[in-house]
Amino acid sequence: MGLTAAPLFAQKEKEALTKGATGDDPYVGDNQEIRDALGIVSYGPFQFCDHGNDKIQREMGDLDILWMETEHFRIGSNLPKYKIPSGDKIQKKKLQAELKELAEFIPGFKYKKVKVIDKWLRVHLYARRLESIWDDASEILGVEDSDFPATKGELVMGAYAGEGPFFGQASKPCVLLLEKESNLGRFTNRFIGINRSTPIRWLFTKSDTIFFGTCVEFGDNYFRNDSILHNHVVFNIAHNMVDSLKHHSWGLPVWIPEGIAHYLCRKQDERFNNYSSVEEGSTGLRKEWKWAPKVHGRVKHEVAPPASTMANWMDYAKLKFTNHLMVWSRVDYLIQEHPEKFASFVSKFKAGIPGVKSYQLPTEDQIRAHQKAVFMEMFGWTWEDFDQAWSKWVLKNYPKK
Repeated sequence: MGLTAAPLFAQKEKEALTKGATGDDPYVGDNQEIRDALGIVSYGPFQFCDHGNDKIQREMGDLDILWMETEHFRIGSNLPKYKIPSGDKIQKKKLQAELKELAEFIPGFKYKKVKVIDKWLRVHLYARRLESIWDDASEILGVEDSDFPATKGELVMGAYAGEGPFFGQASKPCVLLLEKESNLGRFTNRFIGINRSTPIRWLFTKSDTIFFGTCVEFGDNYFRNDSILHNHVVFNIAHNMVDSLKHHSWGLPVWIPEGIAHYLCRKQDERFNNYSSVEEGSTGLRKEWKWAPKVHGRVKHEVAPPASTMANWMDYAKLKFTNHLMVWSRVDYLIQEHPEKFASFVSKFKAGIPGVKSYQLPTEDQIRAHQKAVFMEMFGWTWEDFDQAWSKWVLKNYPKK
């Protein structure tokens, strides 16, 4: 299935951080004013996951990786140049708008003349896109950077809020965007220790870094289309951010991170959907993007799973396609109709489970019981109340066809 990325797992590397090389950005050069305006913190050297970016570069052989650090992300990219398509008017309009935005910060950049987006422009676009995802996820979850501790062990307003300033993680999230599956496989083999060349979300425990890596060649070159790749990145970065909220120490019931990731992915472009896992894995699902009528039909015929079932799903691998529609729709409803309550619910849920220390792993039963109690506290609803409110909203707001 060409649309999946595995959930975060632990990674234990012990090799020392080394220094990395700086980049040569033709659009910025040595102009500090442009660099600041674009929000570029560094081109290196910087830590990337558990290592320096120069160590990553050496291990990846002769691969030409462009490195960039922004306020909230460290990025490595060897994405190829990209011709702006003439056939997809939606994508063409979006890319032209993004290039126009870049032109506001780069003097002399004639964005209207760009027909092919070169490698450096692609890094700039993804840097800005990543920061946009950070902002969108922060808004949904009702948090600001100041809501997280500057260092490990520090409380925020007297309460635990994670182990560091990056949504609760100690280090900046890292993103690796590559062209070939073999390139991604080399990284995962050397730095994660697994034989895998598919998109991956991972937690590097030594540096306390959440990571996402992918390649455009995956899924028979499915991600060579920039709109599809963009949605793919939105989905997985949103997932990582929800997982890391107040530190990624244990996993939430899947409806929350998967639902938020679907929501932001479809908000970007509803034509191209992603899945952490889907039981009926098939490229045919790429064409199934009109989700709202399908949800409407299941609610009308009373075959949608109740919240008491959906809210307790803990295994991504067991999710069917229709389950994905349900978690998206539940979150869609809560964000649109009860955004503050939903943000408070997720935030308090991730703040810790009574009787479980920060260094302990809760059981699934403890997670489910805590979720039910916090949901009741924030919304004043039972799961049955949630079913009734959501069903009524779906029938009113989703189209039949």
